Amino acid sequence: MRSPDDRESAAYPLRGRQPTSRRAGRLALLAIGGCLLAACGNDSLQGGAGDDTSVQGGGGGDSKSDVQGAGATGFGKTCAGNADCASFGLTCYPSGASGNRCSRGCKSDADCGGGTICSAVQGSLICTLPGWCAACKTDDDCGPEAPICRTDRDGKGKDLPSYCTPECVVGDKSCPPGSSCSKGASTTSIKSFSCRPDIGTCTGDGSQCSPCRTDADCSPEHGCIQPSAASERFCSQRCESTPCKKGYLCTKLGGLAYCYANIEDKAVPTCSAGKKQYCDICTANWQCASDRCVSKNDESFCAQPGTCSKATELTDCPPGTACVPTSDGLACTPPLQTRCHLWKACSNHPCGASRTCVDGLCLDNP
Repeated sequence: MRSPDDRESAAYPLRGRQPTSRRAGRLALLAIGGCLLAACGNDSLQGGAGDDTSVQGGGGGDSKSDVQGAGATGFGKTCAGNADCASFGLTCYPSGASGNRCSRGCKSDADCGGGTICSAVQGSLICTLPGWCAACKTDDDCGPEAPICRTDRDGKGKDLPSYCTPECVVGDKSCPPGSSCSKGASTTSIKSFSCRPDIGTCTGDGSQCSPCRTDADCSPEHGCIQPSAASERFCSQRCESTPCKKGYLCTKLGGLAYCYANIEDKAVPTCSAGKKQYCDICTANWQCASDRCVSKNDESFCAQPGTCSKATELTDCPPGTACVPTSDGLACTPPLQTRCHLWKACSNHPCGASRTCVDGLCLDNP
């Protein structure tokens, strides 16, 4: 996870962002269907399970030729019910704020065509455009709702697998659950922010808390779950017969039982407790490494541990912040005109001795 000031450099910088213009590959993706399908509640449609459901299983496994044959005029078409998709040989699936879309069931990516992948949506496996956390090599591999192909590095400077992610603004709450809006050290535009998983990667070994799209990404005795649209999607151990490890609670979900994080004696479906760093947007103390989520200037963010002092704020606080009252006592806070977004733009891209941070950009000193 990146760190906000000069004393702790960012460990996962964004590297090599591709041009934002969409070439032929992107145009082909746009042609086959509006937006990435995401979970929502509409039980009248195919696959319309409620929020409290496992994302395992449920696709029809239609052939790739069937999906490709539907063509640009059918796949991804908005729909109110199955009748709107029947002439294309497709089914109407819920797709959140994007509106319902025509698609087909699948069992794996091999069943999908036309630049689509097999994804777990509302308890069913269906073909969707590549979205959040889909593997990619360039921007052209990503769908319109997660158009940036981002490459992070681990703490040793080694590239991690690239993934599709949406652009964002710190504070706008647009990032998927379990992720934060950040800017890498290799970019210079304050607009070059994108969402990064709080656990640091979109891939894993299939064990507890590994990221996943379907059950196939998880090891035996684990399932890929996303209990609600507001929770993270991750591999979780089945616990009907095998007890959860220390720090987890066995919780029923969709007729089965899975291991949730034990947070203050409550079962919480998360794998990113304590992962958010200073100035990352938060809603609860347990999300922050400092265990301290404060509110100031209509923005809630992770503060530093403990309170600061006005008398010693130059040493207590990161550069460019001040020790001021918040919802939880004194805390180091960016100026109102800067907030966390512009402050992060410079802190994640140190300006150096000959440059100055101006409106979130490092500019040469006059």
